[in-house]
Amino acid sequence: MNKKQSQRALELFSQKYNCAQSVFGACPVSGGLSEAQRLALAAPFGGGVARQGEICGALTGALLALGETFGEAMAADPVAGRKVLYERVHQYQKLCSELVVSAVEQVDATVAAVSQQK
Repeated sequence: MNKKQSQRALELFSQKYNCAQSVFGACPVSGGLSEAQRLALAAPFGGGVARQGEICGALTGALLALGETFGEAMAADPVAGRKVLYERVHQYQKLCSELVVSAVEQVDATVAAVSQQK
């Protein structure tokens, strides 16, 4: 997701779209679905799938975007197409894990610093 897409995702979220809609809606694919179609498709995935606290809506939106971008290859060759798609998903999951670990480390450092000041 580039800076423009990130900004659009924040705009959509501020307009009360859920996380999945905000992320998927902000990731247009040339010749792909319209923003309205992406918002509609991602609607049930907010709040961890209809507010059930399951898989993160932002992650689901990103996976939908990867599917739209790389999933079409599966129509021509399901095995080869799946390999390409799954490799991209694994790369994305690794990045997300690294970001979460970094965020947790930053929170821990902040809590420790505030505790020492008391």
